[in-house]
Amino acid sequence: MYTGSHGTEALLINKYGNRMHGQGLERRLQHLLTLVDDEILREKHVTPHCLRHSIATHLLQQGMKIEDIQQFLGYSSLKSTQIYTHLLELL
Repeated sequence: MYTGSHGTEALLINKYGNRMHGQGLERRLQHLLTLVDDEILREKHVTPHCLRHSIATHLLQQGMKIEDIQQFLGYSSLKSTQIYTHLLELL
């Protein structure tokens, strides 16, 4: 975690040292996808929300406790986090 210029913690920061939010993160992600030398990846609809789900699913697959994933994602309700357990059942 990084403590930004306004004293808040952030996992991702922009060039000014501030927390990245949805639209800025989306633009940066789309820009990075244009630089990738993989046509299949560039054609996929990759979004910050998609990455969030992917990270949570991988953490769960690797044995991280659902309560720790809940805290990592910042969910107040465990029910919001439990969607990832249902996704794993489909795999």
